[in-house]
Amino acid sequence: MLRKLTALLAPTLGLVAVVGAGFSAWYFGVDDVDSTVNMDVELTELADGTGKITVNDSGVTLKLVLDQGGFANKDDVTKGISVVNTSSDDAVVSDLAASYTISESDYDELNSAGTLPTITTTITIPSALANYVTVKNSATWTKGADTTTGDKTFVRTSSFPLSPSGNEYVVDLNVDMNTTDGVNELFQYVTGKKPTNTEAYNSMSTALATVGDITITFAATFATNN
Repeated sequence: MLRKLTALLAPTLGLVAVVGAGFSAWYFGVDDVDSTVNMDVELTELADGTGKITVNDSGVTLKLVLDQGGFANKDDVTKGISVVNTSSDDAVVSDLAASYTISESDYDELNSAGTLPTITTTITIPSALANYVTVKNSATWTKGADTTTGDKTFVRTSSFPLSPSGNEYVVDLNVDMNTTDGVNELFQYVTGKKPTNTEAYNSMSTALATVGDITITFAATFATNN
């Protein structure tokens, strides 16, 4: 059977509207529109079996910021998205720190039996939001299977280090969310879906009014013979 160790980041996206960091509104040359997007995050740690997954940002409350990035960037899908920490004066979040730890003795036992766990990080974006926002496909993230409700998933597989640290093997599961010059390392707008006028903005706001949660799931999956 499969055994899983999971730690969940469950951002609740109450997308009432959209606002930006550094720019207080979207500009389309005529109308100014602004409002807020709430992204509450609850971090939990679960361990069931061999090893442990730890999320170091426990207690942090995040907000997903969907912004235009300034009028000059209204057509640039890479600019205008960031994640901020609402419990720290909306400071921009650089990463979500997490790790999978297993003792050297357990690692050696599993390795000799050929049953080391597969370590994955999965980002699930609800279907309504996925029409507008996506995870950047790169050497880090690959497109996974859609869920039965049409949510989009993006998956990253992590490898064990070549040698232990002390008496443990520690797998780095950090998720890079750094924003530089308005470009977020993790998210971008879907090509052709970033609003470029008030009508498109209103359509996006309506579509995201009841959007569900984004989840980031860290998992160690063990394949066993029983």
